[in-house]
Amino acid sequence: PPPVSRTPERWETAVDPVEQTVILRTDFSDGSSEQTRIPRTQIGRVARFLEQALKRFDAGAEMRQ
Repeated sequence: PPPVSRTPERWETAVDPVEQTVILRTDFSDGSSEQTRIPRTQIGRVARFLEQALKRFDAGAEMRQ
């Protein structure tokens, strides 16, 4: 059977100073949740990726208007 699609409903963020990671917790519509840890050394890379994605989305929205 195909995988079940889960819709994110809520996001939580936290910083773990001991492990030097950021934590992203996603709560899904089916009641499940997932936690992702991003190491300190990768935070900048992920932030740049998200910034570029936002710019692409914004550019696409302008083209649709």
